[in-house]
Amino acid sequence: MFGRPVDGSGLCFTVDDVLLCLEPFTGWQAVGWASSGAWAEIIPKALDPDSLDAVSQWLSDPDDPFNLAQCHRIAVGLAEEIYGVPWWAAVRLCSTAVSHWRAYAPWCTAKAFGPENSSATMICASVLAWLADTCEQKEDWSRMEAKIFTPPASARGTQAAPMMSVDDFAAQMARMQAAGEEEDDD
Repeated sequence: MFGRPVDGSGLCFTVDDVLLCLEPFTGWQAVGWASSGAWAEIIPKALDPDSLDAVSQWLSDPDDPFNLAQCHRIAVGLAEEIYGVPWWAAVRLCSTAVSHWRAYAPWCTAKAFGPENSSATMICASVLAWLADTCEQKEDWSRMEAKIFTPPASARGTQAAPMMSVDDFAAQMARMQAAGEEEDDD
Protein backbone atom coordinates (compact mmCIF):
# COMPACT_ATOMS: atom_id res chain seq x y z
CA MET A 1 0.00 0.00 0.00
CA PHE A 2 1.25 3.45 -0.85
CA GLY A 3 1.15 5.85 2.10
CA ARG A 4 -0.78 5.48 5.33
CA PRO A 5 -3.80 3.21 5.62
CA VAL A 6 -7.02 4.96 4.65
CA ASP A 7 -8.13 5.09 8.29
CA GLY A 8 -4.81 6.55 9.47
CA SER A 9 -4.33 3.69 11.92
CA GLY A 10 -1.02 2.47 13.18
CA LEU A 11 0.76 5.81 13.34
CA CYS A 12 2.83 5.72 16.52
CA PHE A 13 6.04 7.45 17.59
CA THR A 14 8.06 7.91 20.77
CA VAL A 15 8.89 10.95 22.82
CA ASP A 16 11.35 10.43 25.68
CA ASP A 17 10.86 6.65 25.36
CA VAL A 18 7.07 7.01 25.73
CA LEU A 19 5.06 5.45 22.93
CA LEU A 20 2.43 7.85 21.60
CA CYS A 21 -0.19 6.93 19.00
CA LEU A 22 -2.75 8.77 16.95
CA GLU A 23 -6.37 7.74 16.89
CA PRO A 24 -7.48 6.36 13.52
CA PHE A 25 -8.40 9.16 11.13
CA THR A 26 -9.61 9.39 7.56
CA GLY A 27 -7.67 10.89 4.72
CA TRP A 28 -10.33 13.55 4.34
CA GLN A 29 -10.01 14.48 8.04
CA ALA A 30 -6.28 14.94 7.53
CA VAL A 31 -6.98 17.10 4.47
CA GLY A 32 -9.14 19.31 6.70
CA TRP A 33 -6.32 19.68 9.21
CA ALA A 34 -3.77 20.66 6.59
CA SER A 35 -6.11 22.88 4.56
CA SER A 36 -6.60 25.05 7.63
CA GLY A 37 -2.99 24.80 8.82
CA ALA A 38 -4.25 23.25 12.06
CA TRP A 39 -1.20 21.28 13.19
CA ALA A 40 -2.71 21.07 16.70
CA GLU A 41 -5.39 18.79 15.26
CA ILE A 42 -2.61 16.22 14.84
CA ILE A 43 -0.71 16.82 18.07
CA PRO A 44 -2.24 16.88 20.61
CA LYS A 45 -5.88 16.55 19.48
CA ALA A 46 -5.65 13.36 17.36
CA LEU A 47 -3.72 11.42 20.01
CA ASP A 48 -5.34 8.32 21.47
CA PRO A 49 -6.60 8.76 25.07
CA ASP A 50 -3.50 7.32 26.78
CA SER A 51 -1.15 9.39 24.61
CA LEU A 52 -3.22 12.52 25.14
CA ASP A 53 -3.05 11.99 28.91
CA ALA A 54 0.75 11.77 28.78
CA VAL A 55 1.11 14.87 26.59
CA SER A 56 -1.41 16.81 28.69
CA GLN A 57 0.59 16.01 31.82
CA TRP A 58 3.80 17.19 30.16
CA LEU A 59 2.18 20.38 28.91
CA SER A 60 0.59 21.19 32.26
CA ASP A 61 3.82 20.66 34.21
CA PRO A 62 5.66 24.00 34.29
CA ASP A 63 8.91 22.19 35.09
CA ASP A 64 8.65 19.85 32.10
CA PRO A 65 10.56 21.13 29.05
CA PHE A 66 7.92 19.65 26.71
CA ASN A 67 5.82 22.49 25.34
CA LEU A 68 3.72 23.60 22.37
CA ALA A 69 6.83 24.15 20.27
CA GLN A 70 7.55 20.41 20.60
CA CYS A 71 3.94 19.60 19.65
CA HIS A 72 4.35 21.75 16.55
CA ARG A 73 7.67 20.13 15.66
CA ILE A 74 6.22 16.62 16.07
CA ALA A 75 3.11 17.42 14.00
CA VAL A 76 5.22 18.91 11.22
CA GLY A 77 7.56 15.91 11.43
CA LEU A 78 4.68 13.45 11.10
CA ALA A 79 3.38 15.17 7.96
CA GLU A 80 5.43 13.04 5.57
CA GLU A 81 3.97 9.91 7.20
CA ILE A 82 0.42 11.26 6.98
CA TYR A 83 0.49 13.17 3.68
CA GLY A 84 3.52 11.80 1.83
CA VAL A 85 4.87 15.34 1.51
CA PRO A 86 6.27 17.94 3.95
CA TRP A 87 3.76 19.85 6.09
CA TRP A 88 4.00 23.08 4.08
CA ALA A 89 3.35 21.17 0.84
CA ALA A 90 0.42 19.34 2.46
CA VAL A 91 -1.04 22.68 3.58
CA ARG A 92 -0.73 24.07 0.06
CA LEU A 93 -2.06 20.96 -1.70
CA CYS A 94 -4.96 20.35 0.68
CA SER A 95 -6.04 23.98 0.77
CA THR A 96 -5.94 24.02 -3.04
CA ALA A 97 -8.15 20.92 -3.23
CA VAL A 98 -10.64 22.35 -0.73
CA SER A 99 -10.76 25.86 -2.18
CA HIS A 100 -10.98 24.60 -5.78
CA TRP A 101 -13.30 21.69 -5.10
CA ARG A 102 -15.52 22.52 -8.09
CA ALA A 103 -12.57 21.94 -10.42
CA TYR A 104 -10.82 19.18 -8.47
CA ALA A 105 -13.89 16.96 -7.89
CA PRO A 106 -14.79 16.58 -11.59
CA TRP A 107 -11.15 15.77 -12.37
CA CYS A 108 -11.28 13.06 -9.67
CA THR A 109 -14.50 11.69 -11.16
CA ALA A 110 -12.98 11.60 -14.65
CA LYS A 111 -10.00 9.68 -13.25
CA ALA A 112 -12.22 7.33 -11.18
CA PHE A 113 -10.52 8.51 -8.01
CA GLY A 114 -12.57 8.84 -4.82
CA PRO A 115 -10.79 11.17 -2.41
CA GLU A 116 -13.44 10.57 0.26
CA ASN A 117 -12.24 6.96 0.56
CA SER A 118 -8.51 7.53 0.19
CA SER A 119 -5.52 8.16 2.41
CA ALA A 120 -4.19 11.70 2.79
CA THR A 121 -1.09 10.57 0.87
CA MET A 122 -3.16 9.53 -2.12
CA ILE A 123 -5.27 12.69 -1.95
CA CYS A 124 -2.12 14.84 -2.01
CA ALA A 125 -0.77 12.76 -4.91
CA SER A 126 -4.03 13.25 -6.81
CA VAL A 127 -3.92 17.01 -6.24
CA LEU A 128 -0.39 17.04 -7.64
CA ALA A 129 -1.56 15.08 -10.70
CA TRP A 130 -4.57 17.39 -11.17
CA LEU A 131 -2.36 20.48 -10.96
CA ALA A 132 0.14 18.94 -13.38
CA ASP A 133 -2.73 18.29 -15.81
CA THR A 134 -3.65 21.98 -15.69
CA CYS A 135 -0.18 23.07 -16.80
CA GLU A 136 0.20 23.59 -20.52
CA GLN A 137 3.99 23.72 -20.58
CA LYS A 138 6.76 22.07 -18.61
CA GLU A 139 7.92 25.48 -17.33
CA ASP A 140 4.45 26.10 -15.87
CA TRP A 141 4.68 22.85 -13.93
CA SER A 142 8.21 23.66 -12.75
CA ARG A 143 7.00 26.98 -11.33
CA MET A 144 3.95 25.38 -9.72
CA GLU A 145 6.01 22.57 -8.22
CA ALA A 146 8.44 25.12 -6.76
CA LYS A 147 5.53 27.05 -5.21
CA ILE A 148 4.22 23.86 -3.62
CA PHE A 149 7.47 22.40 -2.33
CA THR A 150 9.60 25.42 -1.44
CA PRO A 151 9.74 25.50 2.35
CA PRO A 152 8.53 28.65 4.10
CA ALA A 153 11.14 30.88 5.71
CA SER A 154 10.34 29.40 9.14
CA ALA A 155 11.27 25.90 7.91
CA ARG A 156 14.49 27.16 6.32
CA GLY A 157 15.66 28.60 9.64
CA THR A 158 15.51 32.19 8.41
CA GLN A 159 12.50 33.14 10.49
CA ALA A 160 11.20 31.95 13.83
CA ALA A 161 8.19 29.68 13.61
CA PRO A 162 5.07 31.49 14.75
CA MET A 163 4.06 30.40 18.22
CA MET A 164 0.96 31.10 20.19
CA SER A 165 0.66 31.63 23.90
CA VAL A 166 -0.67 28.85 26.09
CA ASP A 167 -3.84 30.90 26.62
CA ASP A 168 -4.34 31.36 22.86
CA PHE A 169 -3.71 27.66 22.32
CA ALA A 170 -6.23 26.72 25.02
CA ALA A 171 -8.80 29.07 23.45
CA GLN A 172 -8.17 27.53 20.01
CA MET A 173 -8.56 24.02 21.41
CA ALA A 174 -11.83 25.06 23.12
CA ARG A 175 -13.14 26.46 19.81
CA MET A 176 -12.18 23.26 17.97
CA GLN A 177 -13.82 21.15 20.68
CA ALA A 178 -17.01 23.21 20.48
CA ALA A 179 -17.04 22.94 16.68
CA GLY A 180 -16.62 19.16 16.96
CA GLU A 181 -19.48 18.93 19.44
CA GLU A 182 -21.68 20.97 17.09
CA GLU A 183 -20.89 18.52 14.26
CA ASP A 184 -21.77 15.60 16.54
CA ASP A 185 -25.15 17.18 17.27
CA ASP A 186 -26.03 17.37 13.56
